[in-house]
Formats: sequence, structure tokens, C-alpha cells
Amino acid sequence: MRHMGSAWLGQKCDAGRAPAERGNEWGQFRYGQHNARFCTQRCLLGLQQRDLLDDACPNVDLHKQGGDGRLHAIDFTTLVQHVKEQLDDNIDRNCMPMGGCGASGAPFKVTCAAYGYTVVGKGMTSCRWRELLREAEVYCFLQQAQGSAVPVFLGAIDLEKTYLLHGAGAIRHMLLMGWGGDPNSSIENMPSCPEFNKEELNREISKSVKKIHSLRVLHEDLRPDNILWNAELRRVLIIDFHWAGLDRRLKRKRMNWAQVRQMCGRAEKD
Repeated sequence: MRHMGSAWLGQKCDAGRAPAERGNEWGQFRYGQHNARFCTQRCLLGLQQRDLLDDACPNVDLHKQGGDGRLHAIDFTTLVQHVKEQLDDNIDRNCMPMGGCGASGAPFKVTCAAYGYTVVGKGMTSCRWRELLREAEVYCFLQQAQGSAVPVFLGAIDLEKTYLLHGAGAIRHMLLMGWGGDPNSSIENMPSCPEFNKEELNREISKSVKKIHSLRVLHEDLRPDNILWNAELRRVLIIDFHWAGLDRRLKRKRMNWAQVRQMCGRAEKD
């Protein structure tokens, strides 16, 4: 049985799910919505590579703070650390559940207050942390496909505080990555893609799947909700890799947990 909700990276940012409950407290979003728009894939790819800013990103003016106005002022590992520190200080600050909760986790919209980067946080309970690390490892192997066949992946974090969410449980860990797009299952009715045609979509699905396979990764769960249409890139992005299989040659290169944490920007804890 599948443990996690699908299409987490493709949920609408205004999806209707009650905010987190922690004891008798409700998060700040009971009183106000998190209205920041998601960063573009090109923006996050530039951040990952310490390259040029994407002027088309809706948050680009915030990203320029402390920089030269052309390049990202920080790198992705610094962003991951900022987000971790921000959530460890206040779990409700610029962090809103997006809906579509699975049995053990949920997608969140997360904004780094210091630099304005807005991304998806794929939340998970502690009992599924190894599955989350597995998915992080696969994203590391798919580095060359990020921003073209899969979303840009930024890192994994442990949360010092627990985010209790009805229907999901106690969220203690997150993968941080770009918003993938709209699920294939709903694309035919999307006003954002009036030019959509089935033939183009099928070509793009094939292109993305072939790219993933060329990197020796087999998805193993290519259901429609794991296939997203990204209007920014005009590409299909594939998500949800915790069931993915690795080519035998990659299996011989499998990393231990410490290496995965290091590659994914996760701080070591004793």
C-alpha cells in the first residue's frame, strides 16, 4: 500500500486544508493566507548552481538583497539552513500546508523570510524518514535532470519542532524543492494551458521518462498524478521517487546515510 499522497509538488497553492494544530495553538495562517508565489524552476536551478537570477521569477527582487543584482546572493545549502533555522524558531512562520495530505505526510508552501525563496516542503513523519532519505538520494542521482525532467531539489531538513497536521500526523522532516506544476490528471481543464494538446503532452512525458532512464533510475510508479505539466518550462516534470529503482551500476555506488545527508544539505546530528 502506498504511504504518501501523490502529486505533492503539483498541488494548487490555495488548496483547502486546515492549518496545523499544535496542542491548543493554530498556526498564523488561521488569520492570514501565505500569498507568496512559488519561485520558478529556472530561479532555483540558478540558485543551485550559484548562477544568474531569473528575472521572470515573481520573487526576484527579494533574491537580490545583499547581492550584485545579477547573481544569487546565497547558495542552495545556505537557503536550506535559513529555512531550517526559521522553522526551528517558529514552525508556523511562512509555512503553510497545501492540502492533499497522505497518511504520513503533507506538502507545505515554505518561504525563506530573509531572501524570499518560496518552495515546496515535502513533509514526513519520523517513521517514514528512511523513505524520505531514499527519495533524496534518487534526486541526487537525477542532478542532470533537475529543472527539465524533475523539479529542482534543494535539500532535506530535520525539524526541531513537530508540526501536527490533521490527517497527516507529526511532521518532523522535509524535502525542499521547486513547485513542479499541475497534475497531468487535471491538465485538460486548466485555464493556464489553453494551448494544451494531448500529442504534445505525450511527447513531453516520453522525453522526461527517457531522461530519467538515461540516468539509470526507474520510477516504478508513473501514475498520472506523479506526472506534472510545468507551464514555465513547457515540460513534463516527474515527481515522487520513494519507490524508484536504481540500475545495478548505481546500486554499486549507493551512498551511506551520512553521504546522502551531506549531498542533500542535511545537518548531521548525533
